[in-house]
Amino acid sequence: MATFTRLKSSSWRAQVRRKGTYVNETFLRRRDAGRPLAAPALLLLTGLAAIAQDHHIGPPAGATGGSGPSAPMVGVRHWVTASVHPARSTADEPGDTATRLSSLTLRIQISDHAPDLRFYGIVAKTWTDVDRRTGTSETIVWEAARCHRERGTPKVGVVSLDGRSDVAPVAALVRQRGRRMPTDEIVVRKVLTPQAPTALLAIDATTTTSGLGIRVTLHGETCRL
Repeated sequence: MATFTRLKSSSWRAQVRRKGTYVNETFLRRRDAGRPLAAPALLLLTGLAAIAQDHHIGPPAGATGGSGPSAPMVGVRHWVTASVHPARSTADEPGDTATRLSSLTLRIQISDHAPDLRFYGIVAKTWTDVDRRTGTSETIVWEAARCHRERGTPKVGVVSLDGRSDVAPVAALVRQRGRRMPTDEIVVRKVLTPQAPTALLAIDATTTTSGLGIRVTLHGETCRL
């Protein structure tokens, strides 16, 4: 099957596709290119298409359709990292016993509605034996199960931070409409300039009473579907 395109020079370009292979030829008049297969020009094009197929010559850049060779499809893979650190000076904090937490659990809500992923839920990350004065290391708390088509940036939000300690436990929450103000509130703000090369969005949060800071970072990288 052939398609015809009028060029700026007033000549005509005929393109033949045969089994996903494209070959072009230019003619002075459309009728020269549009004759039935008995026309030598179109026979030549058909022959060139067959030769190109035999030599595995693919379609031109930008061509669509057919079952011939094409560029690999590119998708995206997301993951979320988090860390907890002191949000204020620890110089006046009490002794070592009071500054240590036997465990610290951060809960994050993630919503990724890509058609071939569709993840929604609250994930939790727990660190053990945490020193308030040094905080935790940055750790992956969630990652997409597979590479998927790009359908926008997932939504990420901090839900709560709980720490176990005999002296000074932590029970911080994000304020929710219709409920009482938390005693230890998590105040969230978005950071527009994340530092990591793969970072798409960073969120900073602080607890108003326990004096801890939270950093949550959404990462993304391209991948082959």
